[in-house]
Amino acid sequence: DRYLLAHTGDTVQELNETLKTWTVLKSGLTVSATTASLVDLVIDDIATSTRRHYMFFTNGIDAPFIYEKGNIPAVQDVTAVGVDGHTIRGNIAACFDQRVFIADGATLYWSKQLDPFNFSTAEDAGYKRFEGIIKAVNVDRGVIIVSTTNGFQVGTSTIGQYTWAALGANNTY
Repeated sequence: DRYLLAHTGDTVQELNETLKTWTVLKSGLTVSATTASLVDLVIDDIATSTRRHYMFFTNGIDAPFIYEKGNIPAVQDVTAVGVDGHTIRGNIAACFDQRVFIADGATLYWSKQLDPFNFSTAEDAGYKRFEGIIKAVNVDRGVIIVSTTNGFQVGTSTIGQYTWAALGANNTY
């Protein structure tokens, strides 16, 4: 499915391309949030043969939420509490390894695989503290790249375990 969502400061809205009208999906967001992430997450659950398509929103102040077109309810808040007990409020998000990753300060949190609502299951969800504040997160060629005020780190996944290394000229990804 194709659809257009827009963050307008205090709302997230969806465009009805046929009617050329906007529908408010979520209102009451904090206007002073300077940046936000709205990322696409497709989860293929092989065990149940299902595909779910989520849009994950986080702005660093309000609780993150997920929009799943056609689901009832379509908009659901995410209780984003990390395995360390911290309430996650990051404004940078990315999708990798069928998980949501959220940068909160110098810490990168990730959800349980196949479950973007769960950041607190210790056996599957997790976090990594970096030596600098996270400025960007990008997924490219099967790795996740984290840019911090102290350099770049590259994460690779092996069956849900992540290995991190400094990005350098000797890396091959």
